[in-house]
Amino acid sequence: MEAKKLNRQQLQILYSLGRTTLNFWYIVRKVNGTLKDLQNNLKELETKGLIGFDGKNFSLKKELPQRPDFDKLVESFRKYADMRPPPKSDFFQDPLVTEDLFNRVKLLYNRGDLEGRDIFILGDDDLFSIALFMTGLPNKIVVVEIDTRVTDVIKKIAKKNNFNIEVLEYNCADPLPSSFKGKYDVFVMDPVETEKGFAAFLSRGVEALRHPGAVYFGLTEIDCPSILWHKFQRDINKMNLITTDMLPKFNFYDEQIEGLSKEQFMKHQSYYDTMKLFRKSPFNLSYPDINWYHSTFIRLETVGKPKPLIKKNIKFDDSFYVNDYVMTTD
Repeated sequence: MEAKKLNRQQLQILYSLGRTTLNFWYIVRKVNGTLKDLQNNLKELETKGLIGFDGKNFSLKKELPQRPDFDKLVESFRKYADMRPPPKSDFFQDPLVTEDLFNRVKLLYNRGDLEGRDIFILGDDDLFSIALFMTGLPNKIVVVEIDTRVTDVIKKIAKKNNFNIEVLEYNCADPLPSSFKGKYDVFVMDPVETEKGFAAFLSRGVEALRHPGAVYFGLTEIDCPSILWHKFQRDINKMNLITTDMLPKFNFYDEQIEGLSKEQFMKHQSYYDTMKLFRKSPFNLSYPDINWYHSTFIRLETVGKPKPLIKKNIKFDDSFYVNDYVMTTD
């Protein structure tokens, strides 16, 4: 089976069948998309000899690659998580808890947005590119990232494991290099939560997409009020995208520092000491003893050719990263 030649619903159909047989109605419950598309995709898969129909149930005719063992991958990834550089608030960095990072991987897989796909990632202090390639399923991943500490780590891990990951130092205030335009099936980001920053992040990623394409990102209510969500929603619509999934508190970020070793504590202490939340608080806040920072994970789809709002340079100043609502930067 060459997954790259199958659309996302066709992959979902194959995943749903697995080693079982299902009638039409059970498949409807397991996939996303219209009934018209489902019937067409079932017929196409039957014509390709990938599934069969016995008059009642559908079944696989060719064996699929084994579903990734995500629990094992979580444990294997921990050694790479320890290689991540300490977060820098001026880059709006905040690594995800490893288990939640793989919750994102599982969602891409279940949505048919992982196997055989070309994936474009803007900003990767989480090392999401590594987590994705540990499944062995993507065709290719490109990471563009402003922090050379992060790009160096990704290059090192990718080279050691022969992962097909291309890494480029890049500031999304700059135009997207032409070699990346219209080349990818999936775009992943954790955008800065300002008007200018969000529009720039999404525009660069949308310009890298071909249609049909999917976008994934996290967005908080902690630093981002509803008035900005409303603005972002308008930008999403203007770029020829629709929202398909919104999963509140789907991801928690690695914020706990009480109880860490002295060395680990010292790495994170300065991050909190310079944070506006600590500096401006009317209370003498203790350092966090739980992972408290969380985001809604959002999935978008193109409805036609992507239409980025920003194509040229934009001014890279404080307004790119901060506004009156952001409390988790310095």
